[in-house]
Amino acid sequence: MHLLLLLAAIAHADPLFSRVTLVDGQTLVGLVTELPDGSVTIVISGGNLIHLPAGSVRSVEPSESAPVALPRSNAPPRTLPPVATATPTEAAAPAAVEPSEPVAEPPAAEGAAPTPDGPDGAGSEGTPAAIAPESPAEAPPSSSPDAPSAPEPASAEPPSTTPVEATASPVTPVPLPGDRPSDTPPEEWPSDPNRVGYFYSPSAFTLDQGRGYVSQKELAFTAVAFGITDFWDIQVGTVVPLLFTEARVGVVGTKFAFKVAKGLRVGFGTQAFFVADVFGAVPFGVVSVGNEDRHLSINAGALLPDGNPAVPLVTLSGNYRLGPRSALITENWIVVEDEFAAGVLIVPTAGVRLFGPQFAVDLGAGVFAVEGQVIPLPWVGFTWNWGINGKPPTKAD
Repeated sequence: MHLLLLLAAIAHADPLFSRVTLVDGQTLVGLVTELPDGSVTIVISGGNLIHLPAGSVRSVEPSESAPVALPRSNAPPRTLPPVATATPTEAAAPAAVEPSEPVAEPPAAEGAAPTPDGPDGAGSEGTPAAIAPESPAEAPPSSSPDAPSAPEPASAEPPSTTPVEATASPVTPVPLPGDRPSDTPPEEWPSDPNRVGYFYSPSAFTLDQGRGYVSQKELAFTAVAFGITDFWDIQVGTVVPLLFTEARVGVVGTKFAFKVAKGLRVGFGTQAFFVADVFGAVPFGVVSVGNEDRHLSINAGALLPDGNPAVPLVTLSGNYRLGPRSALITENWIVVEDEFAAGVLIVPTAGVRLFGPQFAVDLGAGVFAVEGQVIPLPWVGFTWNWGINGKPPTKAD
């Protein structure tokens, strides 16, 4: 009797294709009829009839189009149970749809095409379609404990407004044009290949084995030195333009030097020379205190000219390295007064040395005090350091 009244109401109502939205967010699309008691009936794809109680429907809206033609079905209507209202702290669970017993579809006419799947996913077998959201935007939140929760959007932190103090990094002052700003401590500076001497006077430091130099002093005197071992150097020198004249000049020398303690070195050697037809020699001993960057040396010897009395010679010299590529140097000659020295007592000189791994330039000045007169003496020297083994000089302490 109830089924007859329901079919009569559907027959006298104005049916239309509509979209029914349930209170839990699910949607159904089909042939909808609103009954006088507030309930709704909907015929979905496959001819299945579903009866929705009045409390389970949120809204009924016309659908834009009817995607498929719905065949008639003799299946009794299905009634959805009332949907309980979810509390604010609970997620709304989708309403369960009670499946009806399978209903045999009427045989299709010969040659008729099979009914395509509808928009709600029902097939041509007449089984009820799963109730699913029509679009991702209308999908209800899942209340299943196993369902992964959507990641929360990362909150953009506002930029910090804390003022930042600008601090100037310390820069090592450049003492001379040959140095570049550097925070490198002195113990990490590269080795100074010019440590073996000052303007002319030698120190107690030696060349490494296999290393040597070619120097040009006062734009006239050319000297070549070479390290036979780490403690034995040899040297030759001449004034090239005068070499083939009667005023020829030549020097041959050697030096042995050793480290006796940290910061203390001693050495000895001699230089034999000739000037025109005069021959002589200068034997000497030297003591150096300090390391190769900053050291003082005292050199004592005697000038032994051919056929003349010996003339005692003393030099006080020093090297103070300012940076990786520059140093201050001084060399002061003291000659004991006698007839051969012609009244020369002291020859002070001082200057600067600019150098790199291979080349060095010495710029300085000195004075001669001869018979009460002071004669200035500029000093210019160039040096090229080289090695036959291709290794840089080792650092000497």
